[in-house]
Amino acid sequence: MIHKLPKILGINRFGQVSYSELIDLQKCLLKGSEKHLTLSTPLPDSIPTRATIIGIFHHKAMELATLGLPQEELENRLEDLIAASQVAASAWRHLRRLGSVSNWDEINQSFTSAMRWNRAQRERETCNVVKVESTLTSSDGVFFGKPDRYAIAGDQAFLTEFKTSGLRDSEGEIRKEYLTQLLFYAALLIDHYPVRQVTAQLESSTGEEFSLIVGTNEAHRFATEVKRSVEDANQRIAGLHSPLDLATPSADACNYCNLRVLCKAFASGQKELNLARGQFVLTATVKSLAASEETGSTASLELQQADNTFRLIVPDGVISQLLKQRRYAFVNLDATPTGFRWTDTTQVFSVD
Repeated sequence: MIHKLPKILGINRFGQVSYSELIDLQKCLLKGSEKHLTLSTPLPDSIPTRATIIGIFHHKAMELATLGLPQEELENRLEDLIAASQVAASAWRHLRRLGSVSNWDEINQSFTSAMRWNRAQRERETCNVVKVESTLTSSDGVFFGKPDRYAIAGDQAFLTEFKTSGLRDSEGEIRKEYLTQLLFYAALLIDHYPVRQVTAQLESSTGEEFSLIVGTNEAHRFATEVKRSVEDANQRIAGLHSPLDLATPSADACNYCNLRVLCKAFASGQKELNLARGQFVLTATVKSLAASEETGSTASLELQQADNTFRLIVPDGVISQLLKQRRYAFVNLDATPTGFRWTDTTQVFSVD
């Protein structure tokens, strides 16, 4: 399917910010402002990755684990969840190639974690409030979020966030974005409930755990920082010539960013970034279309910004939709020493 390349018509100020938006704003203001852009046509839905399937399964599995179900019922519901994950994965060629979801190590780790967590529920202190995936909004409306699980017992709050990956970075420190997440939700809990501190915990399906105590003073300081971030973002937006001026490309910000196809700063510097495979964008003019009996159909593309000519092998169903002398943006390509390679997740946008 050929998508129409959207145009950015404007950008709206932030009224409030979620945790994920806050993290994205810290990486790149354009990325963090994605939901605030007014586009001529919507961007297509993101293509799911292996990590997407695993993450969704893990959070749903741990949500089931917090319900206090009998072990046998939980096991049956987890099996149903695996079957649903298999259906979701089977809809995509690049995921079908990875084999049965039930054989993925991370899925089995999440299954085990959920069963273990469910058993431990009976040993936990009785709390007068227990919430799972429940939305909280600060009293001033500036920030909001949906913690994985929290419980209230008197003047104490207990927060748990579930992860599928390791909790530490390459230097052995707890990942900064995970610490920010704990502070973000702890600040919401202290704002929303009459508690004096939050015991905030990270639990990974790999078996890792980390916890910290967040008091009222630290929570209030963090809330002030969040509000300042929102104010700073709105000041930048107010003085913009173009929303694209907000872009600050980096590997951390650009990998899997939905806005790569619109971002000129990314396009000009993508080869200098340490991108994951299948993350490159090529905007080019189709010079010729030629069928190949061995490999399928081919299209010869010429970059608009240079005299380089790239040959790209594309599926039969795509080649029939391309027109000569028209410009297209090919998103999610692999980079090769001589050009680019089509992938199972490549999307095509009509530029003209």
